[in-house]
Amino acid sequence: MPLLGNKIKRQNYQGISKMESTPPLTQVEANCDSATPSQPQVLITNPRIAFISGHMNITPLQYSTHYKPRLDSALSLGHHIVIVDASALTYLLAQIDRYPDVRQHITVHVSRPGQLSKFQAMGVRTECSDERCDRREPQKRHLDRDARMTRASDNDILWARSEDEEREFYGEGWRARVSATEMNRLRRVEIEKDSLADG
Repeated sequence: MPLLGNKIKRQNYQGISKMESTPPLTQVEANCDSATPSQPQVLITNPRIAFISGHMNITPLQYSTHYKPRLDSALSLGHHIVIVDASALTYLLAQIDRYPDVRQHITVHVSRPGQLSKFQAMGVRTECSDERCDRREPQKRHLDRDARMTRASDNDILWARSEDEEREFYGEGWRARVSATEMNRLRRVEIEKDSLADG
């Protein structure tokens, strides 16, 4: 079985139609010049769905550098977000004063049954692989969950450390591997290649 699985087809997600012709996040037309922090004024064109993923041990500086600007941009453009990362969820929910309907734009993909009620209590949407969520071996469960989240989204908000950065971060504990975050990036590349090949 290939590392990234079989060919992944695009699909609709919770009634939100994903437009292949939608421009990239940074090119979507928006009128933010007169926006204020408390009441952004935005012209939304075909809101997209972003999958947020990242390393569990990211530093605050790395988070501020690689995630916050793109999360703020996605929120200002009214985009929808699929997520599992606790840091991003905490940050997004903290923006409720600026974006009162932010909870309606977030879907948390839950892979453990015990987590479902916790996220539902936060007022965000939740998705499970079945009624009981997924009780398989954790590594397989998480990779399959990430693949579902890629299929349910149009683009990624992620940052993966380079091999040199991994070596520096882990020191003697470093080992050669492909992180789950990097797998998410590679999976998206595969989808985009397939989409171009299909015309």
